[in-house]
Amino acid sequence: MAMNPYFKLGNILIFSILISIFCCESEAQFSFNNTDGVSFKITTSTDNDFTKPRRGFKKRRYGIHTFFAEGGYFWGYYTGERYSVNYDLLLQSRENNALTARIGVGLNNATNDTTYKGNENFFPFGINLLLGRIYQFELGSGAYYYKYREILTPYVSVGFRYQEPKGGFMCRIACDIHLERSYDFIGRNVSKTAVYGPLVGLGWTF
Repeated sequence: MAMNPYFKLGNILIFSILISIFCCESEAQFSFNNTDGVSFKITTSTDNDFTKPRRGFKKRRYGIHTFFAEGGYFWGYYTGERYSVNYDLLLQSRENNALTARIGVGLNNATNDTTYKGNENFFPFGINLLLGRIYQFELGSGAYYYKYREILTPYVSVGFRYQEPKGGFMCRIACDIHLERSYDFIGRNVSKTAVYGPLVGLGWTF
């Protein structure tokens, strides 16, 4: 018996609609293993807005909260140690990159023995872009607010971070440079300057 052409056309139309719906999902994943045990994975996504939450977000990175302690040594306008305790929140992630926001509180023990005498509380806050899944290249930008001098100094940082997507131990090594205006003890603006140095952080992600 010959197949009804309208029936055949209807099947094609239904199949096309299903494919269209399937491809328009925000995230569709396929995986299979070949005979050599090699795993293949194809991910399709139509949501290119990096700022919006995506379906499957928690499948990619289970640990979104990180607390870490950080310390470093700085040169430039002043010289000495600096310590801080920080909270890092995962804002968005994809397979091999992520965006986090950081806020903290710290103590600056650096001094230059002339116009700046250390032991000053500061508050760091900024955004970090992580490139990689576990061993990650880190780019950061933000500012430090110094309580005693009541100034806001912008900073940029470049470093590397070890952080499992599912959570657990985290460590980071970075180089930080931030710009400042130097003042004397009576509050006069002396000059524009910079402070730079390495930082090491250890923490826990959950």
